[in-house]
Amino acid sequence: PEGYAVDPKGVALDESKVYSGERSVRLTKKPAKKSIVSLRQRFDAEPGTWYRAKVRYQADVSKGVPHIIFTAFGKNGQWLRHQGGARGLTKTGDKWTELSVDTKCEDDTSQLMVEFFFYDDQSDGVAWIDDFEVAKIKK
Repeated sequence: PEGYAVDPKGVALDESKVYSGERSVRLTKKPAKKSIVSLRQRFDAEPGTWYRAKVRYQADVSKGVPHIIFTAFGKNGQWLRHQGGARGLTKTGDKWTELSVDTKCEDDTSQLMVEFFFYDDQSDGVAWIDDFEVAKIKK
């Protein structure tokens, strides 16, 4: 939405680091103007409902920060706003760390997108993510 291009070359399946299952997703980011590396999922959302996104990750980031964020979209797919973001750790070693964020679906929102990404376009590093999920919650 902000004019950034997602670099698909920065996303790969990886069997070397796994929290559960057989693979994780490795995100590799090098500094590049107006380019991001992310994994995102867009889904239909119910106004008035709270959602929680959470992910297990490992990171080795020398510049920038891994983030998880929700983005709201209207009925015609128009971008409305970012909401409910959280910053992760830049260095986790071999420890799998959980990052989570909650958001409420507002009345003008038809879809939400959840995204794990590096901020900003000059970020430099790698992160492995596993067990990335979104669920309705009660607040």
